Amino acid sequence: MTIATGKRVGYINNGPPMPQHSASVAPRGPPSSLEIDLPDLEDAVDVDVVTENLNAVQAIYFAYQLEQMRLFQVVERIVDLFQQGLLPLGRGAGHYLLRYENGAAERITEDERRDVYKRVFGAPGNNTSSTANGDFEELWLRFVSAVSSFARELAVDPLLRNSTQMAVSEEQVRKAGRDLSANLSRNSRGVACFAAKQLQTIIEFSEIIQNAELRNAFDARDLWQVIERVNIQYLGGAGDMHRCRTQSRAGAVIIRWIAKYVHRLTGVGGPVISMGQILQPQLHPASVANNPIVDPTDWDLVNACEQWLAGCGRQVESVEQYSQPIEAPSASTSPMDLPQIARDLLRGLE
Repeated sequence: MTIATGKRVGYINNGPPMPQHSASVAPRGPPSSLEIDLPDLEDAVDVDVVTENLNAVQAIYFAYQLEQMRLFQVVERIVDLFQQGLLPLGRGAGHYLLRYENGAAERITEDERRDVYKRVFGAPGNNTSSTANGDFEELWLRFVSAVSSFARELAVDPLLRNSTQMAVSEEQVRKAGRDLSANLSRNSRGVACFAAKQLQTIIEFSEIIQNAELRNAFDARDLWQVIERVNIQYLGGAGDMHRCRTQSRAGAVIIRWIAKYVHRLTGVGGPVISMGQILQPQLHPASVANNPIVDPTDWDLVNACEQWLAGCGRQVESVEQYSQPIEAPSASTSPMDLPQIARDLLRGLE
C-alpha cells in the first residue's frame, strides 16, 4: 500500500524498509581490528565470607571437640560433687566452682550448644526445627586433603616434580578453601559471635580442672587425666581423648588460617600457600611468641592438616580422593536463628 504525499512515496506497515544513508552505516573492518570491552565478572563476585564469623567459628569448633570429651559435663559434675561435700577442696578452688554454679542461668545450655554445632558443623542435635550444615564434613575433608596432598607433592624431589604433572594444583587448594570458608561464614551467620563468647566463658571456667588441689582430689597428674577419670567414674566411660585433643587444636589452627588469609582464597590470582615455607621451613623460623592458634603461618597450616588427618585415621588413598575438586554445593541464604538465651537478652535491650 502506498500513500501519495506530493513529494515522494513512502511504504507503511509491512512494506520494504526505507533506504538508509550510507554515512549512517558503521564501517566494517577485519575482525582482528575490532575491540571488545568485556566486563570483569570477578569484580562482581561476592563469596559471602565474613572474617568475624570465621574467627567465631574457631572458638565454636574448639568447644565442639571439647564437648566430644564431655569437658563441660565434667566441670558440672565436679561442681555437683563439691556441693555435696564429696570433694575436699579449700576456699580457692571452692570459690571458683561456686562462681561457675551461680552463673548457670546466664550460660548457653547443652541443648543450645548442640544446636549451634548442628547448624555450623552438621553435628547431631536435638532441635528438629534447625537445619544441619550437611555440606561441612565433605568440604572440610576436601580442603584439608588438598592442602596435605599439595604440600606432599612439593616435598618430592624437584626432578620428579618437574617431569610429572601435579595431581593437586594450587588453584584446587584455592577452590576447596573458598568453598569451605563461604560455607562456614554463611552457616554461622546470626549465631556465631554470641555463641562463641558464651562458649569462651565456659572454656575459661574449665581451667579450674588444672588446679593442683583439684587434681590431687582425683589423684591425677594433669587436666586430661582429671577429665578421663571423671568420665570413667561418673559419665559412663571416656571417649577417644587423644583424637579430640589433636583435632581440637589442629582444627582451630586451620580455621584461623582461613580467616587470616581469606583474601588469598577469594582472589583470582596470586599464591595460596608459600612454597618457600613448605620447601625450606628452616629459612622461615617462627618467633618465640608465635602461637599457631592466634597467628598461624602456611607451615602451621600444613602441619595442622597432617595432624588432623592422622588423628582421624584417614588413609592416603582417601586423602587423594578428597583432594580432587568438585562443584561447589548450592548455598542457602536464609538467616540463622539465635538461641533462646540470645533472643531473651536482645529483648531486654529494647
